[in-house]
Amino acid sequence: MALAPRLDSAAPTHTHLFPAANDATVSQAIRTPAAERFRHVLRAAMIPHHDAAEFLFDRFMHDPETHMDWFLSTQLAATWAFVEPMRALAGDDLGQAMLAVLNALEADCARRGLTPTPVAPYQGSALAAAYVLLGARLGATMMQRHMESLGMTALPAFFTKLDGVGDAWKTVVERLDAIDPTSAEAATLTTDATAAFKIFELAATAAPPQD
Repeated sequence: MALAPRLDSAAPTHTHLFPAANDATVSQAIRTPAAERFRHVLRAAMIPHHDAAEFLFDRFMHDPETHMDWFLSTQLAATWAFVEPMRALAGDDLGQAMLAVLNALEADCARRGLTPTPVAPYQGSALAAAYVLLGARLGATMMQRHMESLGMTALPAFFTKLDGVGDAWKTVVERLDAIDPTSAEAATLTTDATAAFKIFELAATAAPPQD
């Protein structure tokens, strides 16, 4: 999965493969979850899943040229699993942004003649899917800079700026902020975000990279 932003502002910074939390935020969220905005509580809850997913994609960050085909294939396999949330959100900017990610990956894989190994479809809420999928995609900017620093040029479309993704991410943040972190809805979204992370883990292990 691509590098993802912190969730503590609507204008993301790119630091990790998935939406992550810093230690101070985690500590505060654990002490006073009801006083926190739900995005902070969710971010803290996702730390183990964030770290597990980052570990699986670590080899790509160390040698992106060698593992590019594997990376794009796993990203597309995982993104295919979110087609139903895309349909559910088709009428707003989240669905359009998720579709833009899917289209870019399908184009990249088609150009390279790649046939990803599908994984089971995601069954959770659309907002949790957007949180993980769009949060991760935003970090592609940092990946692009990293690869360019290694002398790589003509990068796949996935790593270029995709229309609507930044604005859609702000919408995700706003919708998470509107949720009571002690509510049943918050509990469901936490469970569903965990399932969304697992989709990427399944995609990464379904077709191991070639060394």
